[in-house]
Amino acid sequence: MKTELARRQVSRVSILSDGHPRVEIGNIVAGPGAVFTVAEDVLVVLERAGPGAELTGPFRVDATAVAALLVALRVELSEGSSRLNSTALRTTVDLLTRSLAGPQGCHFDEVPAPLCPVPPWDEANADVC
Repeated sequence: MKTELARRQVSRVSILSDGHPRVEIGNIVAGPGAVFTVAEDVLVVLERAGPGAELTGPFRVDATAVAALLVALRVELSEGSSRLNSTALRTTVDLLTRSLAGPQGCHFDEVPAPLCPVPPWDEANADVC
C-alpha cells in the first residue's frame, strides 16, 4: 500500500447499504488518497498516488495495514472529530477490531493475498452517504 496512513487524515467514514464500512484517507478523487471497502468479505484498498494519477487496486489489505487504519480511526474517535460521522466511525472501529480478533469475519493475514475482482465502476467517485 502506497498511502501512508500516518501522513493522511481520515476524510470520510460511512457504512454502505450492505453494512460494510467505507473509509477514505486523504483525497481519493484528486489524490493522493485511499479508500478502504469490503469486497467479498475481504478488506481492500483502492489508491490514487497523486493529482491526475490513475486509480490503482483493489488490493487486499494485510493485518499490518488494518492495524494502521485502526490507529488512525481510533485517533479520530478519541478526538471527537466533528467532521466525521461518529456512528459510522464507531461502527467501523468495532467491525475492524472484531475482524482482527477472531476467526469470524475477514482474515486479513492470509497468504498469499490474491487480488480481489475490480469493481465495474470507479468507486472512489461514487456518491456514497
